[in-house]
Amino acid sequence: MPFLQTVIDAGADHLLFVIAPRGSDWTLGGIRRTSHEFTLRADLPSAWAGLNGQALEKASGVLGANFCHNGRFIATATSYEAIVKLAQIAVETAEATKS
Repeated sequence: MPFLQTVIDAGADHLLFVIAPRGSDWTLGGIRRTSHEFTLRADLPSAWAGLNGQALEKASGVLGANFCHNGRFIATATSYEAIVKLAQIAVETAEATKS
């Protein structure tokens, strides 16, 4: 999904993640710092890395959490409500580690 240039053009430097539908699931993806590098503005929580199914639900506390890539740049959930909860946790975690 080509959203990065839109985020950059809008000056939305405060955005850390983007939510998007994918088939019957929802994705939560990190936003790159610039279009020329792969470094993310924030990573998903380290406790989620490489988990899926019940293991991710337990680690995140979110029913419907489905998958988090080991690289912590994308996660999926089975519902919009679940992905929003994951996003809230991810933002809170990123903000807490920035301080």
